[in-house]
Amino acid sequence: MNHTQIVSFVSRFEGEVRAAKKLGKPYHFSETNSATCGGHGISGTFGAALWLIDYVFQALLLGVNRLYFHQGTINHSPYSFWNATQVSPTYYGAYFVSLALRGATELSRLPSSRPEVAVYGLWKCGRLVRLVIYHSEFRGPDSPARSPEPVEIHGLPPDVLRVRLLRLAAQHAFVSATGMLSPDHVSLGNGFFDNRDCTFRSPPLYQTLPVPSGPLLLHISPSQAIIIELVSEIPAPFC
Repeated sequence: MNHTQIVSFVSRFEGEVRAAKKLGKPYHFSETNSATCGGHGISGTFGAALWLIDYVFQALLLGVNRLYFHQGTINHSPYSFWNATQVSPTYYGAYFVSLALRGATELSRLPSSRPEVAVYGLWKCGRLVRLVIYHSEFRGPDSPARSPEPVEIHGLPPDVLRVRLLRLAAQHAFVSATGMLSPDHVSLGNGFFDNRDCTFRSPPLYQTLPVPSGPLLLHISPSQAIIIELVSEIPAPFC
């Protein structure tokens, strides 16, 4: 889940992506999943959900057209998005990515003052509509308590009317439980999926932030990811 290592891993495929593009062909990651960088005891955890987010964004930035996340035999594959009785944390990661990418026509990586914090911009028809912030520092069950860290975002569109925040969180990276609103369970905006049918039992709730006159200041803890929705006065055009 370390951002620098994810960037390094995905960059290994740059030559193949360029070769495919040169021939006018799409390039796909087929049968990929957290087994690529995980394994038993890791692939079914919240850390794997966070890894998935950064992994997908880095692949898209590289020019990968599509990623197929392989699902194994139910109850015998720790990298599957669900088993017979529980929605996996990685399902939350996949949903987070889908929510972040919806309607976007362009993805970019924005400057960050710290190597462990990744900031992505989602654009629609040339307008910045959304941000994703990922704090990739590992937070384990025995990690000491610490305050969330400030992150400043510069260059917001001037016509932003509202700023909404949605946080993907868990107590630490090794959390594997889902399906309840509890500190030791994975949650998205204090919402969670029903383990019986994968639907939302409690829908995610966005936190509204004041529109700043300067940089946007927010706080994020290690082993967390955030979506920032930028609601503008004029809706993003179709393109």
